[in-house]
Amino acid sequence: MTGCGHEEAGARPRGGQVLSDPEDGPPFVVAVTDTPREALAHAGEDDLARAAAQWRASGGPSGLTEETASGALTALSTLARRAHDRGHRLYCWWSL
Repeated sequence: MTGCGHEEAGARPRGGQVLSDPEDGPPFVVAVTDTPREALAHAGEDDLARAAAQWRASGGPSGLTEETASGALTALSTLARRAHDRGHRLYCWWSL
């Protein structure tokens, strides 16, 4: 949705910054840059549908349906919109 690759995204401020203590092991809390927050916060239904189709076509998680992808992106868009409106940022809780 942002049009940038993994390397570019990781080079942005806060990109992939681990905020939890790695020595504690998983789960980890990782900072998300403002770029995807903004893209999701301002995405319309057509943008989300297109992104869901691209996610599914990219070989995302096994068994990912377009309906599931669309639902996840809609939920993330709502979260991003609230964060944007309140001046908050997004974080990813990641467990292996």
